[in-house]
Amino acid sequence: MSRRYRSIVLVAGAMLATIATSPAPMAAADPAQRAEALASLGIVAQTFDIAPDAPLTITLQLPPDLATEAFTPDATLVVTSYGTILDRPTFLQVLDGDLQRSVDTFDLSLDPALADPNVARPTADTVTITVPTESSQRSSDALQFPQPGVHPVVLDIRSGDRVVAETSTFIHRLRLTDVASQAMPIALALAQTVEPDVSIDGSVTVSAAATEELEALADSLAAIDAAATTLGLAVAPPRTVQIEPSVLEALSSQNPDLAARLDAGLANSTLVALPRLPIDPSGSVAAGQPERYTQLLRQGEDLLRTSIPQSRVDRSILIADRELTDGAGTLRSFLGTRLLMMPFDRFEETEGNTGLLTDTTQLLTTALADGSTLPTAVIDPYLDDQLDHRGEGGYRVAVEIVAELLVLAQVIEQDGGLVTRHGMVLADTALGVPDAALLGPLTQLLLSTDGLRLVGAADFPSTVDTWLVDGRPIELTLPTSTDLDLTARFTLIDDMAKRIFAHASIVPDSDPRSGEWLTVLEALPSTVVTDSMAAAMVARLDNEFADIRACVTAPKPFSFTLTGKNNQFQFKMNNRCDTELRVRLRLSSSKLAFPDGDQLVTLLAESDTTVEVRAEALSNGKSSVFLRVYSPATDEIVVVPEVPLTARVNSLAGLSQLLTGAGLLLIASWWAHNWRRSRRQDQAAKNVPRHPSSNGIAGEPPPDAAASSLPPS
Repeated sequence: MSRRYRSIVLVAGAMLATIATSPAPMAAADPAQRAEALASLGIVAQTFDIAPDAPLTITLQLPPDLATEAFTPDATLVVTSYGTILDRPTFLQVLDGDLQRSVDTFDLSLDPALADPNVARPTADTVTITVPTESSQRSSDALQFPQPGVHPVVLDIRSGDRVVAETSTFIHRLRLTDVASQAMPIALALAQTVEPDVSIDGSVTVSAAATEELEALADSLAAIDAAATTLGLAVAPPRTVQIEPSVLEALSSQNPDLAARLDAGLANSTLVALPRLPIDPSGSVAAGQPERYTQLLRQGEDLLRTSIPQSRVDRSILIADRELTDGAGTLRSFLGTRLLMMPFDRFEETEGNTGLLTDTTQLLTTALADGSTLPTAVIDPYLDDQLDHRGEGGYRVAVEIVAELLVLAQVIEQDGGLVTRHGMVLADTALGVPDAALLGPLTQLLLSTDGLRLVGAADFPSTVDTWLVDGRPIELTLPTSTDLDLTARFTLIDDMAKRIFAHASIVPDSDPRSGEWLTVLEALPSTVVTDSMAAAMVARLDNEFADIRACVTAPKPFSFTLTGKNNQFQFKMNNRCDTELRVRLRLSSSKLAFPDGDQLVTLLAESDTTVEVRAEALSNGKSSVFLRVYSPATDEIVVVPEVPLTARVNSLAGLSQLLTGAGLLLIASWWAHNWRRSRRQDQAAKNVPRHPSSNGIAGEPPPDAAASSLPPS
């Protein structure tokens, strides 16, 4: 920004406190002629771009007490032209009623009997005037606009010397010769500001406030499209719209007529990607759970595409209308955001802001801790006040907005800037929904005025330059922390997700309650759900879960006897609910084995179900068996308390007989072996005297036996 332009904005900033939200009509040429209370003329339509020496046509809306047939013979309409506005502070002064010297006047007779050819009366309450203009000379036959640029024009209806009604407007006198077009890009932004109304069951209700705002949005979008149709354009004007995905979904069933009206306008819009339900990205990042925000963002994008298939859902734009931390900005940058759109009041709360000195026709830079940056478009603090206009007089305000944009473009050009590399996002103060009565004519003027062009806001990073001061960008710094702590909420959600998963496995797959529970779970992360409401939503689900578990009745403790190694026994489970339920049974014992493991059992509705269990005995005797009933999905949900059973095993007699027989066989074998050994010893003792060795000395072999080389016999 040049030094001259900085000084201009500084003067304008000092004037902000004196500018009313709805600008007063400009003063008449001679304030002494003004009556104490003047009626206001409305402007229905007018020529805005005027070629040199081309006529100026304006259609005026007369006040209720000033019908055309009541004009007196001395009634006149005086049109006064003023010089070109050279800068924005002067323009703001003009809006406040502080006019400089007039350039020329042109009188038209309103005498019905005279029938001035430059005056037409389409209806009883409107007057259309045609004023000849001139550029190079001054005469009584035309109204002079000697220089190109934006000129104020004041219109007075007078009865004699008394002013009875007045209004003011602007015209844009074009240059004498064609020059290279330098059209400044302008973007329109509309956004829903009423947050979704989430019920305790997680569903979204379209509240009365939301309905009113969405009706206004439908009207505004229709007015934008009608402006293009009026000009004979086949392509819908570009505009950026932010609407809550969950509200749009709910609207289709709760108010289908309004949904249909909105669909037509949204189909021609670029929709800002939003989470399915509002969730604060700063709080998500601070809690170490950025993926929760990302998941809801994807769900919201899918919902918008499903609801409005023809629209373009754009993640590259983020309307920073609430606190945004550096971590959240980094997350959004990673997810594809390339442009922050920041209301001026939020901008003033951001570190590094330049306040009213800011050049809002260029992009600022939001610096992130990881070294990346986000281009930032700041909503102009003067024009957003103009766009807050509601009710009658929208056409006149539209002319004022377009005239102010042209003055800004003129200053940029005079300072040597490239107008095509500057731009402005038009939005109201709350970055909400401007009035249709204003947006219709405003869109028509933006589409038809030389020097301005309507573009999508997503194009700004590539078409609008970054504001530099002394060669360096003005950098905004986002806070590093937030007071919003979502840690406890996310812990609550994790616990509830486990319980929902467990109980969804108990009820049939077709049971609608599973979907209802998921609806609550998906609503819990939203920051529009308060902590107390979240606790109530969880308590409601826990009561439903308890009711389901209470339907299941296990058998009372009982005893059973096993008479074989592989046995079966039975017991009954009862389900008091009117729908079938599924449970998982587990039996355990130190002396029994259950080869089938856990058993998944479907309990018939409102009846008993017989359960058969296979058991293998490991030893005789009496032992405890424990019956546990879980949800099919997890051991963490115990459906009924543990049931102790008693088992008696006396089925091992065959094994004892086998062992006894084997023992007797071993004893008989041992006895036979020892008997044969004793018999051999007795036979050997009887044959000793007949052995040759028996003739020697006891203990010594005979001589020939000693000399023998044969082994002993």
